[in-house]
Amino acid sequence: MDVKSRSGTYVSQPNVKDIEEIYEVRKALEGRAIKLSMTNMPRQILEKIYQNVLEVDHDIDTGNLNTFFQSDRNLHKTLITYSKNSRLIKMMESLETQINWIGVMIAHSQERPRQAKNEHKEILNVLLRSDVLLAQNLMEGHIKTIKQMTLKDFR
Repeated sequence: MDVKSRSGTYVSQPNVKDIEEIYEVRKALEGRAIKLSMTNMPRQILEKIYQNVLEVDHDIDTGNLNTFFQSDRNLHKTLITYSKNSRLIKMMESLETQINWIGVMIAHSQERPRQAKNEHKEILNVLLRSDVLLAQNLMEGHIKTIKQMTLKDFR
């Protein structure tokens, strides 16, 4: 967000360097959040997030991507919140507006949300099996894929 004297406040469009930095920070923080959250998150919460991810299929098919975006942010925010690491949470909160803006910019079709949903499902399946290391690797790969798709749109 930029504030200009006598012009007001507006959300600036991120550039390539911004995107690279945002996703590098996300990869590190969200990979770590998985490990931390698995010692604090009740299984019922994990199962509820998984069910929510499954429910967005129909909406993606009909072009209603708002439900997908809500499900996406819910998954990532829940993992961050259950990390119980206040600094990690604050760092991710500081990126939230930019993450949302980028998400809207790259959702040109149903293909990208569908791919992200499938990756979310895979991460959650692995977490439900308590394979935290694999889940961390999958999350880092998921964020790397989103970064690559976003950068492709900007170049």
